[in-house]
This record gives sequence, C-alpha cells and structure tokens, in this order.
Amino acid sequence: MWERLPDWQKEWQPMKYTYCNAAFPRSRSTIIAVPQGSAAFRQKTLTGAFIDEAAFTDNLQESVAAAKPALGDSGRLTLVSSASPGDFSRLVFDQ
Repeated sequence: MWERLPDWQKEWQPMKYTYCNAAFPRSRSTIIAVPQGSAAFRQKTLTGAFIDEAAFTDNLQESVAAAKPALGDSGRLTLVSSASPGDFSRLVFDQ
C-alpha cells in the first residue's frame, strides 16, 4: 500500500521496511506482522493489535487472552471477520 502512495506522502512519512516489519521513524510507529496463535504476543508490548478474519483464526480465545497482557490497560484489540460460527461469533454476540 505504501508504495502506491503519492510521492509527497512518502516523503512526509518515510518508511523503513524489513521482513514483516514496517517502521515509520518520523512518528516512531511500527507495524509488525505476526503469525496466528497465542505465542505471537509473548514478550511484546503493544499499543494496538488487529486480527483480520478472526472467525477463521485457530485458537482465537487463546490469542485474545495472550494479547491482553501485552496491550495493558490502554491498548486496543480490534477483531474483524466475515461471518462464521465459532469463537469470534461468541465474542460478537457475548455468548
């Protein structure tokens, strides 16, 4: 996505990319891609986590439980997905 931005935006917010890691030095922000599973959040401190297609994520409950300590009291966990029965559906409908 970043490569398709206009040049002026890329100059305003440069990006340093390494495998599965996009760093934005100007804003001191980093986006890290991690594999699914509860171990992915261990030894990390996060301000936010985004899980895409959460209904199709193996062991979603364990991943959410593992993310909570990494996010602390002020972090944000966002889950999105297309519909499918399972852990995600139970979270959405508070079951």
